[in-house]
Amino acid sequence: MCPDSKNAKAIEKRVGAIAPKDGLVQAVMLTEKQYQAMHFISGEPSHDILNSAERTIMI
Repeated sequence: MCPDSKNAKAIEKRVGAIAPKDGLVQAVMLTEKQYQAMHFISGEPSHDILNSAERTIMI
């Protein structure tokens, strides 16, 4: 999870540098609103604070 798209792109670049030549490595960027709108088809969502917007602290 990244605080903004600039950091996400930097991490994506770092992952790309170490990704194996064979196989498939994919990334997706979602806004917080898009992530929170995700629907669970099977299983139960985790209510851990790491999976919510409550983990973000603005100073």
